[in-house]
Amino acid sequence: MKKTIRLCLLFATLLLPVLVTRAQAQSTPASQPRYKDLVAENSNADVDIKVVGDFLNSLVSGDLEKAKSLLTEKFKGYGPAPADSSTAEETINSWKGNYITQSNRKVDFFTSDVYGIIRKS
Repeated sequence: MKKTIRLCLLFATLLLPVLVTRAQAQSTPASQPRYKDLVAENSNADVDIKVVGDFLNSLVSGDLEKAKSLLTEKFKGYGPAPADSSTAEETINSWKGNYITQSNRKVDFFTSDVYGIIRKS
């Protein structure tokens, strides 16, 4: 009887660390995914930036036909609140309303290169 109890205690002593280690391994959270695993690089970034720049320049200069041609059919503009979204047509109409209320519009663009020299466009 004592021999059986000793054998059971010895077995339990050897088995307990294995079970605890296995339980900890299962409860340890997975490592966080890396940024590069979640975000893909935009291969058309330069073209996209040019389209956005042309769109903004055409809005500011009042060329709404060009601005509308740069928007896709599925364009959706989002404002500061979820209810402030607008379609392409609503965006163009909003800018038409802005032109009516604005007067003496003078727009100059200043750019800075890598050397800090400011140039007027």
